[in-house]
Amino acid sequence: KVVLNETLAQLPTKPWITPSGKWLARDGALWGAELPTDKNGAALRTPCAVGDGTIDFQLNLDGANRISLRVEAGDPAQTFRVVISRTAIEIARNPARGETQPEQLARKPLTLEKGRWYPVRLTFAGNTLTAQVNDTTARATHTVFAQQKSALNFLVFGDTAGFKQVAIRR
Repeated sequence: KVVLNETLAQLPTKPWITPSGKWLARDGALWGAELPTDKNGAALRTPCAVGDGTIDFQLNLDGANRISLRVEAGDPAQTFRVVISRTAIEIARNPARGETQPEQLARKPLTLEKGRWYPVRLTFAGNTLTAQVNDTTARATHTVFAQQKSALNFLVFGDTAGFKQVAIRR
């Protein structure tokens, strides 16, 4: 069942928000860039409601050095992230209150070219998250992945990255 389907061919309206960075719709995609005043990247956020299921989107690391998909699980203070750079996929649980360091759960090398579109698929099945970028797959297991996902935060670090065709299925 499709629970969210957004082309991102134009700046989406509520409930999507862009709390930081510069966002521009062009060439059938939404492009974000971090501004010098941003401390945690350019952000594009939407609520969601998915337990087991998939999140698909297309990604273009134009000038950005990396993107991070930060997912809120249950409590908004409980998050995990999938970081995609030109050289790696990383999966980590973000620090909880009172913790200072993320918990690294998986890292897999990959090679992405500047200015090219790549498919990304995150698959949630119980305690397991599988992240696939093009033909490279990283897999991690943690109890946080089994929780209801309540929001997605697409974060861009550095110059421009493009997103399009976001779909969530359960």
